[in-house]
Amino acid sequence: MHASEIGNGIGFDRLGESFVLTPAHVVDTSIDDIVLSDNRKSNSHATLLETYTNDIAILRVKENNKKSKYQTLKLAKVYKEAIANASSGFVAYLDGLGIVNYIHVNITSKDQSSFTVTPQSNHHTFKKGMSGSPFYIMHNSKKILAGMLMSIEEGSVDGFIYQWDDIITTVASFIEEDIEKKIVKLGLKISVDNSDDLSIVNRVKSTLKTVNDYTLLNRLPDPKFIDKHLEGIINGNFFDDMSTKIQNGTDQLLLGKLSVSYDSNEKNMQLVYITFEGGLYLSEDSSLIKSMSITTKGLGFKRASAKEQAIKSILTKIKNQFYED
Repeated sequence: MHASEIGNGIGFDRLGESFVLTPAHVVDTSIDDIVLSDNRKSNSHATLLETYTNDIAILRVKENNKKSKYQTLKLAKVYKEAIANASSGFVAYLDGLGIVNYIHVNITSKDQSSFTVTPQSNHHTFKKGMSGSPFYIMHNSKKILAGMLMSIEEGSVDGFIYQWDDIITTVASFIEEDIEKKIVKLGLKISVDNSDDLSIVNRVKSTLKTVNDYTLLNRLPDPKFIDKHLEGIINGNFFDDMSTKIQNGTDQLLLGKLSVSYDSNEKNMQLVYITFEGGLYLSEDSSLIKSMSITTKGLGFKRASAKEQAIKSILTKIKNQFYED
């Protein structure tokens, strides 16, 4: 990026337009035309759209680049877990020749909104022009965007990283329209031991159709794969090719097993227990979003009324799982 200073940035898409996040100090507010360079050594042009008090700026890319590889601005599902356990990472920056370079760093300190990092090699130092570079950490062999390198001094040993969740919070008013329009596509597979209990599964489906921000898919991609491995997935065994099998058009998966048992008490009243064991999974990488272990009980003079109590309770509890953090 070329302005009064040189810096890096992080691109993102919003409603068909492309934008770039960068530290505000690398952008001259009096310049109407900012030149952006990418790793393909091609230039585009941008204008300053907004600046924020914590040294964050948003640039609007002038060209309507239909081939943009930018993603929407969001946190990884495992972000909190990843940064809590991180002790190292790497800064990826674009040099003047359009080449992506990496500085592997150790995290020497962290607080609620920032990291302080130090290069692992004595041959690497932070230089002007690196401000705005994305900072990544590795979590379960996956690269997680964790922050942005902010202001630095030439030859500085330490670098200051602004954490990604705080950056998103800063620009939330700009991206909230995207967040509101995001509807998660939910796939559902619940197995039962007794075919008579399939009616309960159908009622689960009807209930989940009323969950805000979710749309329930009528058919899972590759259902044979899910049927074959369902028991193993529920028991915590993950498969390397699982995400490629279920990702097609599905954002999340609710997988589980539903069982019904019957009993009676000393007063001859009917007891019905319904148990759901399973979890909500992210289709992108097969990671577990949350596990679910729910048991409900119905009590009545007749088995039918006791069962209806238990069904209503299990439906409510499954639905509530989608509103819990």
